[in-house]
Amino acid sequence: MTDQLDLQRLGALARANEVRFARAADKRAIRRGELDPCKVLVELPEHWESARVVDLLLAIDRVGRTKAGRWCSLASVSPASRLVDVSAPLRTSSDHLGFMSLGAGASTRVRHLRGCAPCTYRNCPRA
Repeated sequence: MTDQLDLQRLGALARANEVRFARAADKRAIRRGELDPCKVLVELPEHWESARVVDLLLAIDRVGRTKAGRWCSLASVSPASRLVDVSAPLRTSSDHLGFMSLGAGASTRVRHLRGCAPCTYRNCPRA
């Protein structure tokens, strides 16, 4: 009985390590700009399902807890919620993917998304 439990425990530990290594590789790719965090959010690879929303946002270069919290509040998502728990329409909606667009004027985009209903703003991430 204990041998079977030990094998099950070792298998779970091995799976947890695979998930951690895969997520770490993705986080490095996101930070280097090789992987788009919006793509991770929309496609939701298996190793990201149990991750928290804030974990994905913190992987983005120049994003800390404050900016991640602000983006989550703009998208009406709890930073502590898991990515798999974020509804599919919310993950795929351009309304809520735009807040993850970074680059010049990112703070302007964050402020702009609050009132973005058919939009004429020239750099709108929804356009």
